[in-house]
Amino acid sequence: LSRVDHHMRPLSECRVANDALTVRQVYVELSRPGRRSGAIMLRDSAGRLSGLFTDSDLARLFEHKRDDALDRPIREVMTSEPLRVPQGSMALDAIAILGERKISELPVVDAARRPVGMVDVTDVVALFPEARAGGLLDETDAPRLATFPAATPPRQPPASTAPPRECA
Repeated sequence: LSRVDHHMRPLSECRVANDALTVRQVYVELSRPGRRSGAIMLRDSAGRLSGLFTDSDLARLFEHKRDDALDRPIREVMTSEPLRVPQGSMALDAIAILGERKISELPVVDAARRPVGMVDVTDVVALFPEARAGGLLDETDAPRLATFPAATPPRQPPASTAPPRECA
């Protein structure tokens, strides 16, 4: 019953840029050490979310030898009108969108469509303690998020005392 607000990366930990900048300018401006998501949220001149540009989008530019696009406005190559969820949405709804659409990042916006944070699949994985217990996550890198109780194993039906039936 938790909300995305409790699990999203706050805007201060997200990469956000103006959609009028070039791809190269965006990457130079936003380069910083430390943990980062694989997406940049782009805002229009009014501060509203106008697009999303992922590390995969950058890789595709290189793969298709579109080096010229690096010096063009990022709005020309971003995903316009990306999927997003409103602030206050249920966390499970956001997680369902990530899974169904097979995406890694989901912007969270306020009522005026300004970005306030992002739900990142790596943070979602950290919600499940069994992943951490299995050695898949390093405790020091895991964000401090609420965890769900581990699933209980299904109950076994009581052993039957009747003799087995023959199949025809």
